[in-house]
This record gives sequence, structure tokens and C-alpha cells, in this order.
Amino acid sequence: MQEHERYDVVVVGAGPSGSAVSRWIAQEGFSVLLVEEDQRVGYPNHCAGLVTPRTLNLAGLETDSLVQNELRGAIIRSPSGRELSIGGGKIHALAIDRPRLDAKLAQEAEEAGARLLLHTRATNFERQGDGVRIHLDNERRDSVVETRLLIGADGASSSVARWANLPGPREVVRALNALVRLPNCAEDFVEVFVGRSLAPGWFAWIIPLGDGEARLGTGTTQGSPARCLNELMAAFPRRFRKIEMLEVSGGLIPLGTPNKIHSDNVMLVGDAACQVKLTSGGGVYTGLRGARSCAQAATHALRNDDLTAESLRCYHASWLEQMGDEQEVGVLVRKVFARIRDEDFDRGLRLLDNKTMLRIISEYGDMDHPSRLLAPLISAFPVLSILSSLGVRLANRDEWVKNVIGILRTSR
Repeated sequence: MQEHERYDVVVVGAGPSGSAVSRWIAQEGFSVLLVEEDQRVGYPNHCAGLVTPRTLNLAGLETDSLVQNELRGAIIRSPSGRELSIGGGKIHALAIDRPRLDAKLAQEAEEAGARLLLHTRATNFERQGDGVRIHLDNERRDSVVETRLLIGADGASSSVARWANLPGPREVVRALNALVRLPNCAEDFVEVFVGRSLAPGWFAWIIPLGDGEARLGTGTTQGSPARCLNELMAAFPRRFRKIEMLEVSGGLIPLGTPNKIHSDNVMLVGDAACQVKLTSGGGVYTGLRGARSCAQAATHALRNDDLTAESLRCYHASWLEQMGDEQEVGVLVRKVFARIRDEDFDRGLRLLDNKTMLRIISEYGDMDHPSRLLAPLISAFPVLSILSSLGVRLANRDEWVKNVIGILRTSR
């Protein structure tokens, strides 16, 4: 019988989550193979690259070579042209060089002892004894490896998840991301465009990078993001009058936490596990949090030589303990977002255009943990008590959504 290379762990996908989990497991002395289908880690770039400072701290990376711009707020625009500026005080987010982040994390994994295979696809999986046999398709040769633990970090359309019969996302946003030259961008403010007529089911964005460059993107749960982008530029002709497209790429944003992200000898992480913020679609921070939990559970299971689903269940529990409340808030926000009309966005911007409310949002707003905004808002505006975490947990979701929309539509 032919002998195959054997690893403790094979990770499919060298995005931030895959590289981070490879690094953290390899640091514990286990043999790790990291498989990436593209020729170069980080390319093509499918991500808007907007993260919080804590994200880079979690990644354990120096920021100097990664940060392209510091963002202090956002300008939100509705289809009617109404706009509202929020933030403006502290640094709320960083625009980063996402390909460089991916490359740096993959390099860290290699330095920790993981082996990286580029331009290699995992084409088939088979259960074999106490592990998994994986067929690899490389431009030079096909090969087979065996592993005790298979980790799928292969994105929203995860082949590992499909093979392991693990549930996929409940909802998928199709997104388009472009690097552009665009004059008159606010130096440190993101621009956000909302409304069903502009980006059904999602929103559009401009992230300034400095020197006249920006990332322009749009997402939708209905139809083509390219069509949405064209309609956005047609709706705001003066804003996009002198735009120059430099690069364009597309991607998928998986939404909705599955009820299971592991099985015997298999774990999912990052986008493959739908570890994505439902409010913004950002997945770097949540994916790194997932990778940390995944690595801890995997290390414990490998040391005990028990890779059963029962042994790995602590992974999902750890992820929910860290991010479960935020995901619950995200589910409710998505339900409201799906039901409101374009005119409701105008009402919402009017409701937010209050000095006290804007001050609270600027002080407590957090892209990674939006639920932290609720308590100070409710304290200042008792009419919003329905937003309390207790109310969220106890109320029927549909009734809660109806009440929130009612507050919006009766606001002056």
C-alpha cells in the first residue's frame, strides 16, 4: 500500500483565519499543512479592508506596513440624498492593505512551522481510519495527504463544509469591491449609501485611502452587485463624476451563524463557519476570534488523541460565548433592515440627527461590538427601552422587529 504524507492538521484556505489557526496550532508543536488554491496569498483581493485597531492587535502584527488610513467617522446617505455624519472624534476604524495582511499572517504560520502549499486545490476528501485522506491538485503533480484533523477555512462556498455535511450560510450577500481614483473624498470619513433602490438587502461604501484613491463597493442579496454599482453612480452623478476604476473584484459574504461548525475530525473557521458580522459583513476580526477558539479546541483534542465531534464541541461553545450576543443583535438588525423602505431610511437619519444621540454614537459606537451602544442609548432615550438586551431575549423576534419599525415610522 502506498504511503502518504501525514499531518496532525491540514488547513484548507490561507485567508486570515486559516493562516492564524495554522500558526497557533503549529506553535504548539503539531505538524500543519496549509493549502491555498491561489498562486499568491491575498490575491485576488475580495475584501474592503476596514477593521478596528483591536483586530490587528488580535492578529499580533505590527501595524506600520498595513494601515493605509485612519477613519474617524462615517457619512450615511439615503436614496433621496439626505445625509448624516456620525463619529469624528476618536479613531473608529483602519483601512488596511488586506493582501499584505493575508501574506503576513501566512508568513507567520510558516515561521511557526506550518508548511504552505500555494496554487494547490483540495479536490476530494475521504474518511480513512482515524482521520481524513485529502487529494491535492497542484500544477506540477497530484498528491494525497492524510491528517488527523481537517480544518476548512475555504470561504463562503466551503468544499470542506459540503463534504462534511455541515450547514452553510442562511443568507449570502454578493459583493463587488473596486479600487478607484475619486476626488473630493473626506480624508477620514467612510461614506455609506443605504436604501433598497441602491443596494437591495445590503449597502454601498466608499473607504478613502488617501492621495485620491478609495475603495468603492456595493453588496446585495438580490441580483447583481455590478448593476447596483452602476445604479448607485447614476443616482449620485456629481459624486462619481470623475471616477477612475483601477481594479475590480467580487466576492461572497456569508451571513447567519450555523448551528454546527464541526464534526468528527473536521472543523470550520472564518467565512466557512459564517463567522462574519451581520451588521457590516466584516469577517477579519470575527474570523480571528474564531481561529483562536478553533486552535485552542484543536490543540486540546490533538493532545488527548480524541478528534470526535463530542471532543471538538467546546469550539462552538467558545465561539458563541465570545460573539453569540453580537450575532443575536445582528440577526435582529438584519430583520429590521430587510423590512424597511427607502423613506424609512430618511426617517432613521432624522431620528439619529440629535446632538446627544450623535455624541453617544461617537463615544460608544464599536464596529466589532455594536451591542455596547445599546445601554448608553437607552439611558439617554428611555423610549428606546425596547432595544434592551433583556427585551431582545424575551420578546418574540417578529414582534420586536415590528415595534422597532413602529418607533422609526412614528419618529419626527
